[in-house]
Amino acid sequence: VSLNHSHQAQIFELLLSHRFTQIYSKDYLEEAVKEWSLEADRYLKDGEELNHSLIVSNIIWASYFLDDFQTLTQYSDKLVSSKSLPYSIFRMRIYGAIDYSYYTTQQYDKSLKLQREHSLPLANFLGDKEQIWKIKIRQGVYLYSLGKYEESKNVYEELYAQSHGEDFYLLTNLSNNYYKLGYSNKYISFQLRALEFEFKDYRNLLNVYRNLFLYYTANKDISSALQYIEKAKEVAVNNNDSTELALIDSYLGTFYWTQYRDHKKALENFDAAQQVLSPSDNYIKYIDLLGEKGDVYFRIDSLSKAREIFKSAKDLALSKSNTVDYLDALINLAAIELKQNNMQAAEEIFDEINLYPLDDVDFPLLTKFFTVRSEFL
Repeated sequence: VSLNHSHQAQIFELLLSHRFTQIYSKDYLEEAVKEWSLEADRYLKDGEELNHSLIVSNIIWASYFLDDFQTLTQYSDKLVSSKSLPYSIFRMRIYGAIDYSYYTTQQYDKSLKLQREHSLPLANFLGDKEQIWKIKIRQGVYLYSLGKYEESKNVYEELYAQSHGEDFYLLTNLSNNYYKLGYSNKYISFQLRALEFEFKDYRNLLNVYRNLFLYYTANKDISSALQYIEKAKEVAVNNNDSTELALIDSYLGTFYWTQYRDHKKALENFDAAQQVLSPSDNYIKYIDLLGEKGDVYFRIDSLSKAREIFKSAKDLALSKSNTVDYLDALINLAAIELKQNNMQAAEEIFDEINLYPLDDVDFPLLTKFFTVRSEFL
């Protein structure tokens, strides 16, 4: 896979084409990434900046399609800081791959920094209005994920005004920010307005029904909540969507636990969801499901079951190179050991946690960590 400069440029162009999957197999790409990593080191050592940037681009793009986010993020800073790679739509696509890897590994701050300092300026330079729109959409998502609801709201309000109220996605995301900021009337108004859209994709209708279910659940209107989750279930059944049915089971598991502390019904629904959801295709939902299910077992003192589930979550997070979820699982395991007064086992887990910087950990998880650790000290 070692290539000269002209071949580097050719393979870079092919990798970025829409038909690359017809040209390169997964096995080829995995071997290529290994060889390119060695080549990148050599080019860097020899001061061949353009060749180094091209081959790093190959590594990033191939790793993106291999879901190898650990390798991707390892090279991301080198690409972003490159002064030799042309400022073009190809560079924009590489930024998109890096952006997605940060999102998948929940490094939202890094995504925002990449957008503000590189992606948006490049999109403006290229005059690519479609890319600007897409970047700002993602920007709203990341701000929301970081709990910066006011900033996210401002982004979406600007885009929503430009769309003349005709964009379903913006309407629902903006309404979610209104909900978080306590604008209940605006939230429910936007959600009900969303039901007036013609739904080409039934999953959009499912999202609205789920949002209404969550809203009415939070407001203790149990009758309305169950009405909308039943509507969601009906849509999923009519479309033979087993994954959506599993997600509904997951929501119902949370519902029965939070509203009634009915662990039997909660676990029954969580089990039904887990049997269908794929950890590879639905990683975020699956890892969240494991967290909720493990927490129920922890609360009812079924600690062996809780430990088994959190160990599964830890292994899954490790396989996805997701440090945040890995740390979350470790914290949960430490809490179990402390609850059983296994101080030595808890200490070993805290020693492992301390190997990781906590800079990119969100506030709720950081609070959880210090709360659990305080029980140890």
